[in-house]
Order: sequence, then C-alpha cells, then structure tokens
Amino acid sequence: MEPNRGCRIHTWTHLDNAIERRALYTSKLLN
Repeated sequence: MEPNRGCRIHTWTHLDNAIERRALYTSKLLN
C-alpha cells in the first residue's frame, strides 16, 4: 500500500487542470 500515490495523482490532476485553464485563457486572449 502506498499512501503517497493517491496524493501524487491528485496533485498531477490539479496541475493538469491549472495548465488547461491557463491555455484556455491564453487562447481566449489571442482570439
């Protein structure tokens, strides 16, 4: 059992969401 694994996955998902939101925001600015 790895206690760290779920936390790491959660952090990566959070990062992905932030990057996606940022990309959406940037594309909105450029369009």
